Amino acid sequence: MPKRKDPERPAEAGDQDEEQQGSSKKRKQTKKPISKEAKKPDQVVEATDIVRVEKERADNEDDQTRPDVEDDEQAQADAAEMERRRQDEDNQREKMKSILATFTPSQMDRYECYRRSALQRGSVKKLMHSIASTTINLPMAIIMAGVAKLYVGELVETGLIVKEERNEAGPLRPEHIREAYRRVQSQGKLPSRTKSKPKLFR
Repeated sequence: MPKRKDPERPAEAGDQDEEQQGSSKKRKQTKKPISKEAKKPDQVVEATDIVRVEKERADNEDDQTRPDVEDDEQAQADAAEMERRRQDEDNQREKMKSILATFTPSQMDRYECYRRSALQRGSVKKLMHSIASTTINLPMAIIMAGVAKLYVGELVETGLIVKEERNEAGPLRPEHIREAYRRVQSQGKLPSRTKSKPKLFR
């Protein structure tokens, strides 16, 4: 007997073909179109590089202009400070000239001797070390020698005033220096010693 053909099989095959064609159409529809930017990546990179270079150039120009302005302001401030110092020095020089013009010959001689005189730094350093019991460097000794020179000059000048008030001749004597020290201390030109308070417990 000859085999009968199944009429449903061709229909199923046809349905499968239609389904495959429909799925392929959907895939084509769902595919996104390629953008122009994706097609041309080199142009995008070049554009970003140009923007970055322009930004860096603008930043460099700003950085170059700002220091110039700050330098000009600093230069003006320095010039004003130098001018003020020069004026102060001129004023001090004029005051010193007016004071020296009133000196007598003996006072001028004493002033010249005072300018040329100086205390020995080694002696001042030893004295400071004996009092403070610490190491004394050279700058500290120089400063203390200058202060001590001012102190000695004040005592000598006041001692000469005391000698003239007493109508005494000759060099300065110890009583003149003691009286000069008392007067200088009473005028508040010397640091006063604070009396130590008695301790409650020893």
